[in-house]
Amino acid sequence: MTVRSWRFHAFKLLLSATAAGLVGWAAGFPLLVLFLVLAVYAAWQIFNLWRLHQWVRNPLSDLPQSHGLWANIYDGISKMVLQDRKQREKYRDMVGEFRSLTDAFPDATLVIDQNDVIIWFNRSAENLLNLKNPGDLGQPVTNLVRGPDFSNWLAVQQHLKSPLEMSSPRGDGRWLTITAVVLRENQRLVILRDTTEVH
Repeated sequence: MTVRSWRFHAFKLLLSATAAGLVGWAAGFPLLVLFLVLAVYAAWQIFNLWRLHQWVRNPLSDLPQSHGLWANIYDGISKMVLQDRKQREKYRDMVGEFRSLTDAFPDATLVIDQNDVIIWFNRSAENLLNLKNPGDLGQPVTNLVRGPDFSNWLAVQQHLKSPLEMSSPRGDGRWLTITAVVLRENQRLVILRDTTEVH
């Protein structure tokens, strides 16, 4: 659809008002005819504002169809909605690829914040530590990987980089080697590797 400028619509309105004034002057009631035309125009604007308001309340519904300036507005909103949906799909695909990649990791991997709260973990972490997704998200990692050695080790990893070897918190006789890496500001990546065979 051809997008018209504001000047075009203003000129069109002025032209319509002039024509209405001339028709009213010819009929002998110029002000009355002009008032009626402007009243109809105002009603048209209010009607379109109401339709836009209804759509904003339920954005999943189809955008209204209109003419003139409102057609341009709805067309612009439609393009923005389409771009937003494409962007969301792109992010969803990226997240899906990331999850597929990390689920293929043999090592248990967790992301924790500055308060040691779990933000994310992969499938290996679910299996190795018996974590539940999404139930264990938002839990402090020290509540799920219990033991004073782990708590003390984690508390100093922002300053001292060293691996920790400990027995599995599940009490299944396995040994784990744990490392922590700064992922970004206020986030760390905790990697747990099953090293039972080495022991």
